[in-house]
Amino acid sequence: MQSPFKILRQYQKVLLATMAVVAMISFGVGGIITRMTGSRGSAQADVVVETNVDNLTQDGLRKLMHRRYLANAFMYKALLASNPEYEKIAQFMPSLAQQFGSQSPQEVEFAWLMLHEARRLGVVVDNAQIADFIRQATNRKLSEAQFSRVLESMQIKAPELYDILRDELQWQTAYRLMSPVAAQSPEQFWKYYRQLHTRQKIEVAPVPIKDFASGIEPPPAASLEKFFSSHKTQFETSANGEYRPGFRQPPKVKLHYLQFTYLGVEEQILKNSPVTDKEIEEYYEAKKTIDRRFQDVDSAPPVDNESLPIDAEVAPEGDKRPEPPATPTDESPENSEPESPCGAPEDKPADDKPADDQAADKPDADGPAKAEAKSNESPPPAEEESDEQPATEDKTPPFGAGKPPRKPAVRPLKFKPLNDELRDLIRESIVHERTLARMKEVASKAADALRDVGLELAQQKEFDISRGKPEDLARLADRSREKLQEIAEKFAAKFGETGLVSARELTELPGIGKAQEPDANEFVPGGVRTIVDLAFDSDALCRVVEAEAGASSASRDMYVFWKVQHVPAHVPTFDEPGVKEQALEAWKLQQALPEAKKRAEQLAELVRNSKESMSAVLAGQTVTGSAKALALTVQESPEFSWWRESSAPDTSMRQPPLQLSKPVVVTGAGMKFMEFVFDELDEGDVGVVLNEDASVCYVVKVISRRPADREAFKSAPLFSTTSPYGRLAQFGQQVANREFIQQLEKAYAVKRHFDSAAMPAADGDE
Repeated sequence: MQSPFKILRQYQKVLLATMAVVAMISFGVGGIITRMTGSRGSAQADVVVETNVDNLTQDGLRKLMHRRYLANAFMYKALLASNPEYEKIAQFMPSLAQQFGSQSPQEVEFAWLMLHEARRLGVVVDNAQIADFIRQATNRKLSEAQFSRVLESMQIKAPELYDILRDELQWQTAYRLMSPVAAQSPEQFWKYYRQLHTRQKIEVAPVPIKDFASGIEPPPAASLEKFFSSHKTQFETSANGEYRPGFRQPPKVKLHYLQFTYLGVEEQILKNSPVTDKEIEEYYEAKKTIDRRFQDVDSAPPVDNESLPIDAEVAPEGDKRPEPPATPTDESPENSEPESPCGAPEDKPADDKPADDQAADKPDADGPAKAEAKSNESPPPAEEESDEQPATEDKTPPFGAGKPPRKPAVRPLKFKPLNDELRDLIRESIVHERTLARMKEVASKAADALRDVGLELAQQKEFDISRGKPEDLARLADRSREKLQEIAEKFAAKFGETGLVSARELTELPGIGKAQEPDANEFVPGGVRTIVDLAFDSDALCRVVEAEAGASSASRDMYVFWKVQHVPAHVPTFDEPGVKEQALEAWKLQQALPEAKKRAEQLAELVRNSKESMSAVLAGQTVTGSAKALALTVQESPEFSWWRESSAPDTSMRQPPLQLSKPVVVTGAGMKFMEFVFDELDEGDVGVVLNEDASVCYVVKVISRRPADREAFKSAPLFSTTSPYGRLAQFGQQVANREFIQQLEKAYAVKRHFDSAAMPAADGDE
């Protein structure tokens, strides 16, 4: 069986061509839209997007999401139907299923705006162009029968499909015409080189904003209510060194859960099922040939190079890879009916054989006699094998070897002796496997018991949770708490409950906040559904969900939970519980920010006017200047650069991903912080800058700097496929795209009132 990675390399060219638009959306638009629309609105409001040309309602947005799903689903199914070999690599290329982008409200809304631009520009896409696009995207292999079967499986007619694809191609055409291109000059690449190779140390003194907020007096009630009214339709945002107050409430949930602790179950296993010597010996014999822990490392067999996947650039002889599809043209005549994307005269049928193969299948033109004569011809004599080099060549290998190298012999495996140390290791492995198996078994039984409780609650008539009234939800919570505590006692679990929490607050909870879907494959993009995904994917109450501790958790616990309350995103009233307190806190933070900056500038001036070290100058100073305030701390960072290549490999890339460096002594250093300390400060300079979420104002002094070497830059592999500079150039393109989106939204006076977490998925979304 061929390696999936070998197949991936074999078809890399056509995949890159097919997904060109996907890359444009994912790297150029998708991520930017998600970040820019981080503030969320109400999913319950009728109008979810306001513009100066049209408004988009909640129902309209949901329909657009469904149309995007249909467009993506058709292209994916048509590609696999006509190119079945792609099924082997589809799991490694999730973007194949999103050729027009995701169905997220943000991306669908952007396409809707670009569709307005397309019509303003007069962009026209006719049926012939759509048919040609389908042909090209399926490598001209989609047959009429396959086309019909895909449409039938999706329960959609050709005219409806063509209308959906027409909109997608129209907005993409407009985007290609209008989107900016960030010019990458040699000087720009020198900038990227400096960002990666200039290294420096800094001293910092943090001035937290909250320390000043605590000393600010509350405003009059009327002023606070006016402040609330001016920001109530917005979400609070803290990013890029700026804080913006907002009081639109995100969706919130309340969970009741059962926690099965690993240590508790392990203790039971050790007590009730101790591991015997016989089990250890059987485990050793069964696993020793496959478990490297039991093998002598020095005796491990050499790597068989022939089993390694081929290089993308070096294809074996005869490895014919399809050429990338051409870009659809605008020259096709407009048709009143959809043109079939299959069986066009210039298309070769999907099951056509190459010319040579066809000739081989045809009877010989000279009849059977000539064919028989050919079969009687003697084959050319085979060359005799010899260990000697040809006499005409002098290719004496280095080190005096006169024969071609032979494949090294495979050494037999040697195993470690089953001593006390190895026995302890095996005992731990057996206990671990038994513990996990027992936890899954008990959690599954508890989940079944909880489902029975859910059925019981659905049939009771004491209260109606579908109305969402506070008194009904309170009764539900009481009944749920009572039943879960009974189940927890029966299965030796712990009962727990959360308050009414947002997605961010849920992730900050210890234990369950780090849970995720059981047995999730973290190495497949999109393969891990977190507790937020599991808890916020619908507004259904009392639906049983199983989860386990995620990779970032220190425990291995398992959870069974359900929701007893779901509050959708909404614009609150001033009298809503907790809102007045939230408004007061935001008002104090806004007032405290200039006070913190002022104090930081005072401290910076002290450092500038002294020849002593920063720690010596600021010794005895407090954060706010008050004698009762917390003492100011000064810390020195290790040497760092602006960007760094991550030491953790990215499973979807051949090179490690780039990350902003972490100066260690700075909490949440963002792009603005890096730009300030590297570009605006010279060695020995002192300045004041906010961190990414504007929670801390830092007094910064650059104490040493090692500039990048201009001569080394001249020989750097700037345009290599594994070069980090190309990835920084891509980031520069994203910045240009972000500015384009901002200008587009400004031109259309966009105001959003939707929340992606609370927005129900479009019908058929997967």
